[in-house]
Amino acid sequence: MVHNPYLNSSPSNRTGVLFAVRQTVTFLDYGVVCLMAEALAAFGLASNILQFVDFGIKLVSYVSGLYASAEGASKENAIFEKIALDIKRTTRNLASIAANHDEALEDLVKTCNRLARDLLAILDTLKIDTKKNRQMETMRKTLKNFRKRREIKDIYNRLCKVRDQVCSHLNVLLT
Repeated sequence: MVHNPYLNSSPSNRTGVLFAVRQTVTFLDYGVVCLMAEALAAFGLASNILQFVDFGIKLVSYVSGLYASAEGASKENAIFEKIALDIKRTTRNLASIAANHDEALEDLVKTCNRLARDLLAILDTLKIDTKKNRQMETMRKTLKNFRKRREIKDIYNRLCKVRDQVCSHLNVLLT
């Protein structure tokens, strides 16, 4: 028979053993918690790295598209510009018609024209100046475009809403 000093010891010594076992279990629980926290930190780091890589890919793609562009503007900005120019041309023709028929329509046409001008002004500042160093100008305009992206989309969305309202007013007038 093997002699176990903890089983044959006094009650006060057993309390010390239980305290030591409890401390060991608490330390193991703390180790598990630390491992879980480290796993979450590693997951967060991996997520941040993926976001950085995704942003880098978008940036390189945008820069290469802008650098190769004949117009000196990105594809998205070129589309916004074509739409804004068309709306500006159309609203210029509608302004005289709206002045004679409907004050609300005239107001909408003026708002539409103003938003188109605002959008064109912003898009014009984002075009590459061909007289300057094309590489540096491309990088500068790319960063500026990323800063202005939200403002461009906001003006474009408002322009589309006003344009839709102008169309509905014209439909009412024609019926």
